[in-house]
Amino acid sequence: MFNDEYIDSSNNSNLKDEEEDNVIDDVVENRIASTTTTKKTSSVWLFFDTNRLNQIGIPICKECDKEYAKGTGVFSLRCHLSTYSIIAPVKK
Repeated sequence: MFNDEYIDSSNNSNLKDEEEDNVIDDVVENRIASTTTTKKTSSVWLFFDTNRLNQIGIPICKECDKEYAKGTGVFSLRCHLSTYSIIAPVKK
């Protein structure tokens, strides 16, 4: 009887671990979805990553990995790209 109880309790802990993993996955997916719903129409965003797992919404330069604040404007990011002689096309 003791062994049956032990097995049952280990199965319950495994289920709890799986549930916690599912909750964590859902939270990460929701954070990614919430930051990618705003349209990024500027060509500057082609050169910045905003969906890294631990830094969602933070623009990070794909060329040098420099991080910028969440609300950094396109003009500032475009100026950063010019230091690497990258010209992001401007819409007319």
